[in-house]
Amino acid sequence: LGFPVSIKPKNTYKANTLIVEILHVPSDSKIKKTDNILKILDELSDEGVEYKLNLLSNVPNSAVLKAIEECDFIIDCQYSDTPLGILGIEAALLGKPTIVGGYLYKDINKYYNGYGESLPALYTHPDEMKSGIKRLIQDADFRNDLSKRAFLFAKNIYILSAVSKNYL
Repeated sequence: LGFPVSIKPKNTYKANTLIVEILHVPSDSKIKKTDNILKILDELSDEGVEYKLNLLSNVPNSAVLKAIEECDFIIDCQYSDTPLGILGIEAALLGKPTIVGGYLYKDINKYYNGYGESLPALYTHPDEMKSGIKRLIQDADFRNDLSKRAFLFAKNIYILSAVSKNYL
């Protein structure tokens, strides 16, 4: 596991947030199922769940990294065969958790050699995205625990010095 990224790890998780800020940065809105994600967020809003959404696309990576630092968590995509893509790794290196949907959610440890239980993402069934997002919005302790785990996981797996140990 691990490939090098050049982000300097910095734990930017927020301990107390009045209005949770969610970041969604679709590289391709059809693949990431942005319409479905926005529908889920609208449903939560209709239920009285408060949040602020920052939706970015076609912006430089520096703007994405700044937005990651300022948000509380990231929604990556509704369907993925991996619980932690590039955006999730960048988020983890900045101490932010990511929610990702995928059908491997039950068997993740088979494919991630035991990392599944400590992955810094909420990897859930695609049909359970709404409940996962709601939990990340409403459960600050869970969100902050996942933030701390994200930072430690990424710092130990993805920074250049950690990756280079796999090759030396």
